[in-house]
Amino acid sequence: MTGVLEAAARQLRSWPRSLVFWWLLVLAPVGGMGVLWALLDTGALHKMPVALCDQDHSALSRQVARWIDATPSMRVTRVVTSPDEGEALLRSGKVYALILIPRDFERDVLRRRPVRPIAFLEGQHMVAAGVLSRDLTELGLSLWRELDTDLRERMGVPAASALRQASTVGLDLRPIANPGTNYRPFLLPGVLASLLQLTLSIMTVAALHRLARTDGPVRGVWREVAGTLLPPVLWTWMLGCGLTGLLILHGDLSLRGSFGLLVAAWLVFSLASAALGLLIFGLTENFIQSLSVVSAFSSPAFAFAGLTFPLLSMPFFGRLWAMLLPVTHLLKIVVQGGQMGSPFSAQAMSFLSLGLLVLVEVGCGLPLAALRVRRVRRRPDSRAPEPRQEVRS
Repeated sequence: MTGVLEAAARQLRSWPRSLVFWWLLVLAPVGGMGVLWALLDTGALHKMPVALCDQDHSALSRQVARWIDATPSMRVTRVVTSPDEGEALLRSGKVYALILIPRDFERDVLRRRPVRPIAFLEGQHMVAAGVLSRDLTELGLSLWRELDTDLRERMGVPAASALRQASTVGLDLRPIANPGTNYRPFLLPGVLASLLQLTLSIMTVAALHRLARTDGPVRGVWREVAGTLLPPVLWTWMLGCGLTGLLILHGDLSLRGSFGLLVAAWLVFSLASAALGLLIFGLTENFIQSLSVVSAFSSPAFAFAGLTFPLLSMPFFGRLWAMLLPVTHLLKIVVQGGQMGSPFSAQAMSFLSLGLLVLVEVGCGLPLAALRVRRVRRRPDSRAPEPRQEVRS
């Protein structure tokens, strides 16, 4: 135990003058979260530019144009005279949608004939296309309900009956979490966890590489390895809990479960992320290989964590990769246990998965990492050069 604490103390003493520590464990996660928090100012998509092609030029088509422009998620920035002109704007990325109001639109509506305005969406931007598709659909239903009610009133139907007859079968959507479809609760926890997994794994590799290139005994190296990793793990744990607490206090995250559950999850997650770097360090031959494997394995963590693409819809290889990433299990606990308030029994499997990752990666990685440190220390040419001392005459 003494060797572990001594190695941890040496690691702590090196931090004030270590650019690697300041960059990986302070500036990168805190700065990245700050930039994303500032970018997601309102947490929702507002005033996305769309183009409008009105081929009817009627009072009703102008009313539709005003309704489109009044929708919070979109703003008519271009009024084009032909669909080809609008398509060119859409393909050049200047607008996210082209809305085409066909000829005889008002006449067909008043005669209760089928009429179908067309919306061309830029499908590569899936988030923008999804929001625009949802809002345009709601706008169309609202417009038809108002027009149908007005037509029935003109036919002598009482206003209340006309509104009731114009109403269609609707679906009452009640989201359990994030009812306002805000992007801050959706993106910030995933980005924070992905950043800390990547930075802690890289910090683990860098710290062990530095340990291997310093003079020291070749026996009992595992104590030095464990002690070297203890401060980064504790720091990441406290940083993750602190930033999560700030997001909750600021209102960017809703907390319906226990914060203690999140504290425990961040601790096991930090251990698993460091264990991942430990295993990769033990399996590779040099520092460049270690960094390459860590980056290749952890960089797409956000995509495989189940936020951008549903985890249950992934193919087997995607689900396997996701299960090997600590961030996947942490986000399940944060979202389901923290934001949705599900009981602890629902999160037990995620905790067990994180614990299993720690046991397997530490059990395999610790002896391999200690073996690599001993192997490097036995090569005198691989040790860090001693600082020169001037001899005064």
